[in-house]
Amino acid sequence: MIAMRALCRVRAIGHDDSLVDAISACKGASEPDRDIDARIALAVFPALRSLTVIAPGVWLQDDGNHVRALLYTATCRAAAMLVPSGYWIEAGPQGNHRGGRAWPMDSPSPG
Repeated sequence: MIAMRALCRVRAIGHDDSLVDAISACKGASEPDRDIDARIALAVFPALRSLTVIAPGVWLQDDGNHVRALLYTATCRAAAMLVPSGYWIEAGPQGNHRGGRAWPMDSPSPG
């Protein structure tokens, strides 16, 4: 239930469905997965689509440098980068979690 609300929030703030789909795939992963990391990176940074793919989650720039997707499926820190500004995630030691949103004082909170 909380996860579904979080996905709705992501969609509501303007992210496209590719990010929502990638986050869903990330939630379903049982171990780190570079293909999912690449999907997330492409959803967050669409300009990566213009680069040459040299491995899952690794792209080649015109100048020869490599761009690597963060290890979203391997680290909490990288996955936390997906949390939109103004939102937060609280996680307990057993993996239980909840999300929240800070609303400006002059704006009514959604009902």
